[in-house]
Amino acid sequence: MKLEFPFTAEQVVFMGRAPYADGWFESRQDHEAVARAMTTTDTTAFSARDFRSLSGGEKQRVILASALAQEPETLLLDEPTTFLDLKHQLAMYKLLSALAKKMLIVAVTHDLNFALRFSDQVIVMENGQIAALGAPAEALAPKVIDRVFGVRAELRDGWLVYDA
Repeated sequence: MKLEFPFTAEQVVFMGRAPYADGWFESRQDHEAVARAMTTTDTTAFSARDFRSLSGGEKQRVILASALAQEPETLLLDEPTTFLDLKHQLAMYKLLSALAKKMLIVAVTHDLNFALRFSDQVIVMENGQIAALGAPAEALAPKVIDRVFGVRAELRDGWLVYDA
């Protein structure tokens, strides 16, 4: 998301409430939804900062908060951990895993180990076609990785290890 205007992180999250707008001012429900979303994504600390000044990872979390402020039943995410450091990658996937108990989460990722660890179901795509579908350990089996990506892999302690 590229913004050219000086919106704060909190204002960006409030933009997620646009479908609920009823007049010029935010309602109590809007404020509660934004506060919950920012707490959930650990973005409250920089709510007053200019969105343009945030790091890529901070922006990513604010954008997720904006989506959560809409109180959706489904989230469609494309590479949700791009720009995040390892700590926040893990936190994001743990958060998405917890949210998946309450709503449908569909995430596109190239990080096969995160998909293996945090997904209930995995779809592996190859040239626009489904190459594998099922439980993570099945859909990301070493034979699938070799066939689709041309990379030898093995499962060790629940993680994919690639042959260099």
